[in-house]
Amino acid sequence: MAIEGVILDVDGTLVASNDTHAQAWVAAFAAFGYEIPFEQVRPMMGMGGDQIIPRLVPGLTSKEGVGQQITQHRRELIVNEYSNALAPTQGARDLVQKLRDNGLHLIIASSASDQEMDVLLDVAQVKDLVPEITNSSDADATKPAPDIVEAALNKAHLQPDRTVMLGDTPYDIEAANKAGVSVIALRSGGFDDQQLQGAIAIYDDPADLLRHYETSPLSSTAPTPITPAAKPGVSDEPSFGAPSNSWGSFQNQPAAYLENALESARSFFNKNQPVLVNLGWVFLALIGLQLVFTILDVVNHLPLIAPFLELVGLTYTSWFVWRYLLKANTRQELGEKIQQTKAELLGDRNQ
Repeated sequence: MAIEGVILDVDGTLVASNDTHAQAWVAAFAAFGYEIPFEQVRPMMGMGGDQIIPRLVPGLTSKEGVGQQITQHRRELIVNEYSNALAPTQGARDLVQKLRDNGLHLIIASSASDQEMDVLLDVAQVKDLVPEITNSSDADATKPAPDIVEAALNKAHLQPDRTVMLGDTPYDIEAANKAGVSVIALRSGGFDDQQLQGAIAIYDDPADLLRHYETSPLSSTAPTPITPAAKPGVSDEPSFGAPSNSWGSFQNQPAAYLENALESARSFFNKNQPVLVNLGWVFLALIGLQLVFTILDVVNHLPLIAPFLELVGLTYTSWFVWRYLLKANTRQELGEKIQQTKAELLGDRNQ
């Protein structure tokens, strides 16, 4: 089936920015007292802040509080300080120009914010070539949730089985596949072929895809069954595998349903985390009370407990009578103690 549209990721695909984004996250977390190593953040590049923050610091969310402040600070770092470190990936503009010249409908789908998108498209030098954009503001959840890809399909009026996405992370592949869209992956994002194995083809960067354009899934003359291209030095052309019914059907359906359910549950938890945590504490408190009552009931039914407690009561009563009630002077002492305790509790009214 002929391809009619291409969904374009930006970070790592058209702009060499994944390392810079990871550094910005490290700096933003550090500004609020969280020491998160670069090596922990870097594998998450491709996700949005709504996905990254609760994974790195459970209990925080990008929607409110400190998590929201961290997200905003990272965004400001990218726009105001780190943008000078960004550069387009090899062949980014030339590839987009080729896609446009071939009559393909192009639309951006990125987890970046509106502020970042303006900077990134300037760096990629494609702002004039791709007027249609969807980003984190168009979706409830960012990649690997399918929301942004689905928003791009709807906005561009594209059918999933007639669309291909260009991406560079496992999260692009997961999000697109959940939306029924196939992915051509690029190694320019820093992920290896094993991590990108859900893609129908893999190339080094936009320039590499452009060189192999006529044998890629983007070409109308290319064979339909495509598998990832070989790494440089192994073969000069992308490798081809066994046919499949459609480019969008690369995951087992039950597995896809399970992933969708897990993603929905994760999104629901992130949105309602404070309420769910409070309900959890209430539930635990009820369980604790039930446990205490059960223990007391068991103790109460032990055969020796009742007589033992009666013996304790009688012993204490006998001691109290002998200590304070048998003699006049001990009764007077008891009265003085009672008055002293009363004064301490209620105050001395004679003062």
